[in-house]
Amino acid sequence: MKIYQKIAQQQMESLFGNLKNDSYLAHVCPEKLPETLKEHTEKVVERACWLIGQHGLEKVIDRLIVEIAEKGAEGMQEELKRMFAAVFVFHDTGKVNDNFQCQRMLNPLFKRRKTEMLEPPYGHSFLGAWLFLSFMLDRVWKETGLTEKEKKCLFVYAFLFSYVIRQHHSSGLGYANEEAFLESFAGCYEELQVYLTVWGFEGDWTYIETVFKYITGIRKETEKMRKISFALYALIKLNSSLLTAADYLATHEYMNGYGVKNAGIFQDRRRVEEVIAHLRGYKHNRTIYEHLEEFVFSQPQERSGDHLNRLRTEMAVEVIQTIRKHTDEWLFYIEAPTGGGKTNLSMLALTELMAVHPEIQKVFYVFPYTTLVTQTYQALRAALGLSSSELAELHSKAAFKEDEEEKEDGLYGGKQQDYIDRLFALFPICVLSHVKFFDMLKSNRKEANYLFHRLANSVVVIDELQSYNPLLWDKMYYLIEHYARLFQLRFILMSATLPKIGKLHIPLKEKTGFVDLLPRAKSYMQNPNFAQRVEFRFDLFQEETEIGRLADFVLEKSEEYRQRNTTNVTVHTIIEFIYKKSASEFYAWLQEREMFFDEVLILSGTILEPRRREIINYLKNPMSREKNILLITTQVVEAGVDIDMDLGFKNISLIDSDEQLAGRVNRNAWKIGCEVYLFRLDEACVLYGRDKRYEIVREQITAEEYKRILREKDFGRLYELVFEVIDSMNEEVYIQNFHSTFLKYVKCLDYQQVDRNFRIIEQQNEIVFVPLCVPVEVDSPEWGMKEKLLSGKELEFLKAYGVIPRIGMLDGKEVWEVYERLVQSRSGGKFDLNGQVDFKMMQRILSCFTFSLICYSKELQELKCGMGEEKLGYFYLSHWEQKGLNGQLYDYKMGLNSRALKDIAFI
Repeated sequence: MKIYQKIAQQQMESLFGNLKNDSYLAHVCPEKLPETLKEHTEKVVERACWLIGQHGLEKVIDRLIVEIAEKGAEGMQEELKRMFAAVFVFHDTGKVNDNFQCQRMLNPLFKRRKTEMLEPPYGHSFLGAWLFLSFMLDRVWKETGLTEKEKKCLFVYAFLFSYVIRQHHSSGLGYANEEAFLESFAGCYEELQVYLTVWGFEGDWTYIETVFKYITGIRKETEKMRKISFALYALIKLNSSLLTAADYLATHEYMNGYGVKNAGIFQDRRRVEEVIAHLRGYKHNRTIYEHLEEFVFSQPQERSGDHLNRLRTEMAVEVIQTIRKHTDEWLFYIEAPTGGGKTNLSMLALTELMAVHPEIQKVFYVFPYTTLVTQTYQALRAALGLSSSELAELHSKAAFKEDEEEKEDGLYGGKQQDYIDRLFALFPICVLSHVKFFDMLKSNRKEANYLFHRLANSVVVIDELQSYNPLLWDKMYYLIEHYARLFQLRFILMSATLPKIGKLHIPLKEKTGFVDLLPRAKSYMQNPNFAQRVEFRFDLFQEETEIGRLADFVLEKSEEYRQRNTTNVTVHTIIEFIYKKSASEFYAWLQEREMFFDEVLILSGTILEPRRREIINYLKNPMSREKNILLITTQVVEAGVDIDMDLGFKNISLIDSDEQLAGRVNRNAWKIGCEVYLFRLDEACVLYGRDKRYEIVREQITAEEYKRILREKDFGRLYELVFEVIDSMNEEVYIQNFHSTFLKYVKCLDYQQVDRNFRIIEQQNEIVFVPLCVPVEVDSPEWGMKEKLLSGKELEFLKAYGVIPRIGMLDGKEVWEVYERLVQSRSGGKFDLNGQVDFKMMQRILSCFTFSLICYSKELQELKCGMGEEKLGYFYLSHWEQKGLNGQLYDYKMGLNSRALKDIAFI
């Protein structure tokens, strides 16, 4: 029997063996017999121990405890193990509260009791925490094998574990060391001691009262000895994750009549070997592995499609050979050029790790853009041969599963299970957004923390590392290093412009170095097949360009490309602006000129998802090469959109961003004469004012150095300067930095502040709902095929509410009415799984009609002056059809018309 299961069972037998009354209830449901307190506790303990066993957490918990108590303090270590398991046993002991039984359980055997200490009077979490403490403190006090100092340390640890019980029904963890929490127990002794009697407590109440009274002093006295550390922060967070997840799963099983059997891991070693074999035999990987031993690197310099593929093969071989030498390491880099096949390289690396480490059960792929999530999901499924039960994309726009075997269970059967699967990420491989993943690492919110225990024994691939604000890099490195070492995680960080965050100077107990899986990355980056795929041009770089001249310049250069190119008889041009306002003005200027473009497409942040899919699919369709196309966009296409253009024009912003836009031009490197022109029109300070790269470029990087970095792909030079600034800031004493905020909050267990000081997305956005009609399917990149925008389950869900597409179009007004009905039905406040499932599905459907605007943006403020109303969490753009001198306020193909908005606002 596993150690934590054994400890918990012993505590269960002892605690419930002394319970004076077996009539206490934990849950009631109208359609079944009530669940007793003992039955629920047994199920929570069983679920918690099951999670510990399934995810290999015993070693993780032991490792954290050893780091907290240190070697040689075996007595303290054993007591910490008992406390960790006791949280599961004691979490609902407060349900012996007479008021809870009377008012919440409607148990006729109990009467209402007047109380001042319990808040609310029928609550149980505070009472459960108090009971846990009483039993734990009594045990520690009686333990003869502990020194006086060790006992005092354990008193404080007991208070921290009791905090997990106190918060297990709240929205999340707050400040585990807060004075108010520690002192709140002191005044409750006399009123609550009756509940100790209920549980057969036989300890010395007088001594326990003394500990309650002086706990604040004891905490301060033992701070140095306790070595407040990241391990303690992680142990309490892990304990909370296991308790809340086990409590949810146990309650779900009682309420819905079935439990979760699948832990969402690779359990069968044979299946892992099949996945590895599938990748090794997939397309060009077969040749790579067949010739791996005798492979000779040649690094061809002449540009050609064959040489480009040869370089991709060489990078794959180098990754395999390098990782085989370092399979026991934890942290890895893949720095590869755009078009080098980073996704395939990462799959080769992670399967090499899985081949030699049978304890690896899960894989997380992390991206900053939902489009990359979807693209990678499709690539992983094909290359690894995965089923829909083994792979999921987890983000707000992800649809529910659409499996044939689930249709037999009916609409709700499949939806309910899928909701639970997604809530707990019950898939061996998850492709998810960067916000969702880093919330797993640092969020204090309960729902995000459900997933925390799943981190252990996994591989995490983080792509597009450069997309994160440099002010987060030290925090990222700190968390990545600690979780890798303590939770047995392996991280693979990737980018074409990779910031080597391991060079930052931050306090680490045991610094774990990164392994470069492409040691010769620079030679690939500078190889003509990649470096000369696109030529950067600086004709408009030196001085600000007025928009009329820019329009003429774009038309001129696009026509020149079309005339001189012998491969393509047409041209696909992309121009990227920083702000939508400039994109709109540019489009207006084009309307006044004669131009040869057959189509001008707009792809900005206010374009709805169905239209975005139409544009991307159209550009990827080979038939579109018959037309001259101009794509006007804002910064929504950089790393997140898989398109291949011929010419690019970009308002300079960040050097990384400039390189990313170039990645959308001549993507497969088989064309010649492809160029990206950088121009100056708008300053990017609003978007990047807090990004140190923007500041450094303005103050320290000359124009010539800027050009050199892009041409030679020497992004390391820029990052050296950024790292110097970050390290210098962190050495300052009287400013907010890594030490004075983030690290301070980790050490004092302020979970809420840790979360607030590590925000992936700092700007606050408001979601705008546009009640127009959108298609339910669009043309796919393959000729004659269609891509569904709404799944069969989603259409069936809407049909149940009387909403049916007409001529392939779905009416936003009707969809909104369904949403209003759902919100009204949720007003009762009670948990309802079907309601949760419906609401999740509704959010996915609503995403087809929404876009976001920055809360403080001028456009949003103007919209709020009579163009709609704020309701139910959205800004409802009721007047989207209103027209001004410059057209309609909102158009499906054009997005939000800023010029029309200005007209209307002026009127």
